[in-house]
Amino acid sequence: MKKRLLAIMISLVMIVGALAGCGNNSAPPPSGGETQPIVLKVNNFAPAALPFGVGMDYAAEYIMRESGGEIVVEVYHDGTLLGFNDTYQGVRQGVADIGIVGPAATDSVVMLNSVFTTMQKYLPSNTHNVTAACYELITTVPEIQAEMESVGVRWLGCYALFGSSIHARGIQPLTPSDMKGVGIEALGGVSGYFAQMGANALSLDPADYYLSMERGVIQAMAVHWPGLDGYKIIELVDNHIMFGEDGGGIFFGMMGYIINADTWNGLSTEHQRIVWDGFKAGSALTIDLDGPSAERAINYAIENGHEFVYLTTDAELAPWFEHIDQFNAEWVERVSAAGFPAQSTLEKLQELLAKY
Repeated sequence: MKKRLLAIMISLVMIVGALAGCGNNSAPPPSGGETQPIVLKVNNFAPAALPFGVGMDYAAEYIMRESGGEIVVEVYHDGTLLGFNDTYQGVRQGVADIGIVGPAATDSVVMLNSVFTTMQKYLPSNTHNVTAACYELITTVPEIQAEMESVGVRWLGCYALFGSSIHARGIQPLTPSDMKGVGIEALGGVSGYFAQMGANALSLDPADYYLSMERGVIQAMAVHWPGLDGYKIIELVDNHIMFGEDGGGIFFGMMGYIINADTWNGLSTEHQRIVWDGFKAGSALTIDLDGPSAERAINYAIENGHEFVYLTTDAELAPWFEHIDQFNAEWVERVSAAGFPAQSTLEKLQELLAKY
């Protein structure tokens, strides 16, 4: 077990790069007052101190700097513009020009793009590599952006979450049959995976994570290590069921930045490039900051005597993988019936994950 924890720690160290400095998110407009800057309002449903909040501020600085002040980016943290469940509608309506959305929000609005919460048997251990696969899928499968435009937005950028395993309180579900009747929180469409097993699978607002676990509404979460740290869930759980030799998990989920489609189309080609590059840089910084967050959660678990169980053999993984096959097949059938290229998109994602 110690060797496996060491492997996770080494992987985290490899992920964490030299962190870029971050300042405030304001800049003066161009001097002379001849041209009014383009103002982009960016919504963050969560606190500014979380890694993706810092990444959003960095993206804002990048864009204002690279545009020479022609684009001014205003970041609104803590849901002061839009809440977690309101971001898609609010960005579509122009309350905010840009917003960050999680897998649960995305899966409730679009279908083909829920490919990012399909289940995976083997994931790259480096989150930067998983993110690169997501970017390549977005840019090589035109139906991805086309579906987003059908609801009035576009992907502006993204970052993959760390591979997720099961983290539980007072229980140790080692097989799918152990999940029957268990309250578990899972991101977006992933809840359907555990529902197949008879679990009481929920997809909660992140603001409700802690109280739901503390009060026993849920006994487990399928979540990544930075999520355990950021929302303080690590204080409540005591068992960690890890998938794979290095604990790589069975799904990742994607946090994404969406932009109002009309706002995007109203930008010049050069301004589009700057805004895209800015959020890509902010996403990379977020991943770097997530590394120490994951490390804090792992260290807390070790220091407080949590139990780690690694499922690594064919016999241990087979029943979980059977449900993966069933879940993904049902996803393909459902999304294909809506007229989307589900099978080819899923296969392309799996091909890219293997590539990286």
